[in-house]
Amino acid sequence: MQWGYWDGVATITAAPFQTLAGVPMFVWDNNAKDAGNESNGYIDHADGSWLNDSETMVPTMLKACTSTDASYTFQSIWAKAPAAE
Repeated sequence: MQWGYWDGVATITAAPFQTLAGVPMFVWDNNAKDAGNESNGYIDHADGSWLNDSETMVPTMLKACTSTDASYTFQSIWAKAPAAE
């Protein structure tokens, strides 16, 4: 699964609530390094290195949350959807 893509979709969908309702955006990082339901590790808390695929996911989420580029929309991300696995 291409998490960077799905994180971009989820973040750009939620981003308007940050502005309209004053709901802050944040990423929960529990330092979990393995796969599973509660594996929300993005950065290794011991040495600061990226975990799993988060080196691409985190910048994607930041872009989706902060971009002021009018052409960067839900539709522009959806158009690059990965093929179903």
